[in-house]
Amino acid sequence: MDPKYLIRFGGFRGYRETNDNDRIIKGKDLSPSGQVDRILKRRLQLLKMIRQFAESVEYKVFEDFSCERAEYMYASFLVPKFEEFKTKIDIENDEGLVSKTSEDWDTYPFKNFIKNLLFPDTEGSIFVEDNQENKRRVFSYWGYIKSIFEEIKEYIALELIREQKEREKYVM
Repeated sequence: MDPKYLIRFGGFRGYRETNDNDRIIKGKDLSPSGQVDRILKRRLQLLKMIRQFAESVEYKVFEDFSCERAEYMYASFLVPKFEEFKTKIDIENDEGLVSKTSEDWDTYPFKNFIKNLLFPDTEGSIFVEDNQENKRRVFSYWGYIKSIFEEIKEYIALELIREQKEREKYVM
């Protein structure tokens, strides 16, 4: 269970939890202040990832990149870019779908970010010869990108609240 949901049960100071991946016991502070600290660390991780993403798509990045700016970038820049690419790969002719070439798939606007994040040691394209598989991959990659921005959206309120006690009350 995600620790952000356990806080609502209360009284979890010093609670120890197992990691599902390797079953190693790690101490986690699930007190309100521990939860706020965990959330703020995750927020910084996501903002770092979004900064790298913005640079990979040549979006102007500000020094003090925030959750609000990330949400704005998503809505005003990334969604339109994805929609434009989506219409490009869905062009049909009289006989059905037009066969796409590797050059068509390589115009995917987020390929540099995906390649650096998911396939850092792989040479060549992140796409294959099969158009249906490439289409599946495009939507899968978009789902991953979308989930990053949906998660960062949850942290906007904590960015606006400056006092630790107020943040703890908000998390509760």
